[in-house]
Parts: sequence; structure tokens; C-alpha cells
Amino acid sequence: MNRIQKFIFPLLGLLTLLVLAACNTIGTSSKKLDYNPVLCRFYLETPNGDPNAAEPLPLSGLRVATGTDPVLMETDIGAVNIGKTGDALYLVFHLRSDAARALYQITTQNIGRRLVLRINGDAVGVLKVTGPIGNGSIAMYVELADSGLAELVKNINKTCESIDKELKKG
Repeated sequence: MNRIQKFIFPLLGLLTLLVLAACNTIGTSSKKLDYNPVLCRFYLETPNGDPNAAEPLPLSGLRVATGTDPVLMETDIGAVNIGKTGDALYLVFHLRSDAARALYQITTQNIGRRLVLRINGDAVGVLKVTGPIGNGSIAMYVELADSGLAELVKNINKTCESIDKELKKG
């Protein structure tokens, strides 16, 4: 991967955040965002990538080499909520219908690979694809403090709502 490609997607992500912030403040100088915009993207593991070049997850230190292009992003997410098994919390990403179909195709063709979740560019979760995901939802444990998950989910949902409003405006 060349150096330019390595910086394109983080740069696009930053631009997206700046556009979201601008869209919410232009014309209403007193209007402030009541959330922190979140870039939430899923990347597919590459079979020939160098895991040592990949960013480690914050707690486990696991490194997964991924492609540079996300397979799903914040525009594909309809909503996120928190799930719980025993004492463990996880996130459930509910995708829009077209993204749900894409997820089914991606997971059908990539059994054995892993999906890596990046929040604002940082790898925070990994899900091994064990079979096709046909329900349009991705349930994933993340390596983040449980105490911050409610705020994160609120911020993701508000970011997705804001993007949806901007896309509907045209």
C-alpha cells in the first residue's frame, strides 16, 4: 500500500466530521452539537496482509491486517444498541437494508476472515466471520470501557441520524 492510500481514508473521515460539524452550525451561530460525531467503520481482514503493520486493539493487543477501504461505514448503520450476556456488554449494529444485503454477501464470501471495527480510526473490535450474517445486524464485543459504551452508542446513533438527514436533504 502506498503512503497516499494509507492517509486517504483517515483524511476523508476527518473531512466527514468537519462537514457534519459545519452542517450543524452554519446559519445558527448559537446551535451547538449535543453529541460528538463518531466515524464507525468496518474493515475486512486481508488474507495476505502483514498483521505487524496493523494497529493493535487497545486491550488484547491483537493485530489484524485489513484492506484500506471500509466494507461498511456510518452511512450504512441504521441504529446501534448495547447487548448484554452475563456481565459482558457488546454492541449491536443494525444496518440499513441495502447494507444488510451487502453484509450478507461479504460474510458469505469471506467465511474465516475477520471484520475489524474502527471507531474514529482506532481498531476497537474484531468479529470472526463463521457464516453468512443474514439478519442485518452485527453483534460485537469491543475493547472499550463498559462505562463509556452508553455515551458512545448515543454519539454513533446521533451521527447516523445527522448523516441520514443530510442525505435526505439532497
